[in-house]
Amino acid sequence: MKRARLIPLLAFVGGGIGGTLLDQIHVRTHVLRYAHPDLYGQPWWVAPQFGLAVVAILLATVWFTDRAGRESARSSRGCSQATWSRTRSQASFTGIRGSF
Repeated sequence: MKRARLIPLLAFVGGGIGGTLLDQIHVRTHVLRYAHPDLYGQPWWVAPQFGLAVVAILLATVWFTDRAGRESARSSRGCSQATWSRTRSQASFTGIRGSF
């Protein structure tokens, strides 16, 4: 599978599992209660909702860093070029930047 498709898939699965586990804290401590729970006090749609949220945040972050990098290259005002260069290198280190 290509890396560009694997990253959003892993983000979806990881976000779904992680978000659901963190949501269990609220369910177990009775801070949150769902009207129609299915499994362990949570409805079926909790995991996909967290998964989609993580993918949306990931895509928005990639879009913003690419756009901000282009904007900073055009003007010398605002954030320094070194800051955006560091942001780009961190994103490419994680395999996110330019993969979509």
